[in-house]
Amino acid sequence: MTSERLLLLLPITWLGIGIAIGVPCGVAVAWTVWRLSRGRIARWMDLREDPE
Repeated sequence: MTSERLLLLLPITWLGIGIAIGVPCGVAVAWTVWRLSRGRIARWMDLREDPE
């Protein structure tokens, strides 16, 4: 009976670990990409608006 319970808990545990690691990493990557792309898009828009 205990082995069945362990088999049921194992995927839930790994899912929890994956979320705990993945969410902060995902937020950090998204923030970095947003910061980089915001600067590039702003420069690109400035170049488009001022063709001089």
